Amino acid sequence: MEYTIRSMNETDASSVMSIFNHYAENDFASWFDQPLPVQAFGRFQEMARNYPAIVVCDGNHEVIGFAFLHAYHPAPTMQRTAEIAYFIHHEHVRKGLGKLMLDKLVAEAIKFGVDNMAAWKSTTTFRNERSRNSYWVAKITCFSGVPTRPSTRRSSCRCCRVRGGMA
Repeated sequence: MEYTIRSMNETDASSVMSIFNHYAENDFASWFDQPLPVQAFGRFQEMARNYPAIVVCDGNHEVIGFAFLHAYHPAPTMQRTAEIAYFIHHEHVRKGLGKLMLDKLVAEAIKFGVDNMAAWKSTTTFRNERSRNSYWVAKITCFSGVPTRPSTRRSSCRCCRVRGGMA
């Protein structure tokens, strides 16, 4: 299948939030345990202000994934480090879209002066990613039992650093 990547814009709100909310309801990757309203898309846009934000579309121009960078920390000394958020429609995982989006964000990040990216990953997502060996190369920290849901206590997260062509 042919995929295209383009900048994320307001017309993507419904598709982006639908993808995000799937993970809110079924995984720990979104950090939320309840779906968010479509208006929350504005928060994503605000977070990504001054950073790249992209969507990946299928051959029918339907949004099937999104990714954006945002400030890792507000201190001026941390401006060269950004945090990444990315989600792929659950029916399109394991098709190379994560690597496609990460490659694009790495290239765009360099243009924005970012040379280090970090990501908080749920261990369920981390274990299932084939790309972890090429991108998520350093476990920075691990919190056991974070986040939690009322239905389960078994969860943990890892923060990992991205390399993939960055200095």
